[in-house]
Amino acid sequence: MWPYYGDRERFRLQAGIASGVGRQRRGAAKDVPIVTSDPSMGRKHCVINVKQDANGRFIYTVRDFPSLTGTFIQNVLVGKKEQVRVGDGAIITLGATTIILRS
Repeated sequence: MWPYYGDRERFRLQAGIASGVGRQRRGAAKDVPIVTSDPSMGRKHCVINVKQDANGRFIYTVRDFPSLTGTFIQNVLVGKKEQVRVGDGAIITLGATTIILRS
């Protein structure tokens, strides 16, 4: 048996819709569509975009909002407001939260 820490969630990204990821402040309205309770994540931490190219393939990009603790892709810090293309299996780290992209 493996130890299990935190929550495991799946969420669906939709083409043409920018999906913000962040932490919800207690007692406040949701600022972003994908919410976590991770206190090391900003309320508006990053954005994941999905587009479809002319051949019908999905293109995923990640952009830091900018956040205080940064957005990392494969352990490399994404620059403030930099947009980075990612693919299936990309590991995105936001504060203490890890997202694995599955297309």
